[in-house]
Amino acid sequence: MNIPFEITPQSLVISPNNPLQVQLKNNSGKKQDVYVTVDSLIFRILSPTGVGKNSSQIESSLWRDQTLYFQIGLLDETTLNLPIDNGDYIYCKSLEGDLSVMYGPELYAEKNANSVYEMIDFWNHYEVQQVDPVKKYFPLALEHETKAIKKRKIEHEKYRKEHAKEIEEWNAEQERLRQYKREKEQREKREKEDKEKEKMKEDKEKMKKKRRKCILM
Repeated sequence: MNIPFEITPQSLVISPNNPLQVQLKNNSGKKQDVYVTVDSLIFRILSPTGVGKNSSQIESSLWRDQTLYFQIGLLDETTLNLPIDNGDYIYCKSLEGDLSVMYGPELYAEKNANSVYEMIDFWNHYEVQQVDPVKKYFPLALEHETKAIKKRKIEHEKYRKEHAKEIEEWNAEQERLRQYKREKEQREKREKEDKEKEKMKEDKEKMKKKRRKCILM
């Protein structure tokens, strides 16, 4: 699925030594509210507007052709040394995780843009607004490993073995969701094509009637 945003760089490879400079340009031709989220066990968005257990988020309202600038960096060593499993939920993604871009019109119209919100606050607002945002995922990658990351990697592999059943179920559910989205996109494409064909047919009929009228005159 393509989204009407240009993300730079296209490959999100992060160095442990220097944060990655990222740009997100709104090419949709209209104003969009955007939520960019990094969900990872080793990366975070610098200066986020929202934070979660393993997530960091930046939100913005972008006019057409406007660009959002942000940085993705490595977690500090103290955080990297914290246990992965805290009993709250099962982390099913890779160690590096992903970046997601969620957008739509008026996603947080009632919010004070100058305030910092916990990420969960968006979902409360989302339910009230009853909007239908679009979400796209981009994989994150590590340029090279450090001693702290190697230790984190060993812990993550152990964690995945301990929660193999839950992770397998999560992966199966993700595949079902992807299949549902593919079928939905195909259905919407067919409906669009059918409407275009119907319109062309109607236009032809109108042209025929117009020609008959001209001949009669």
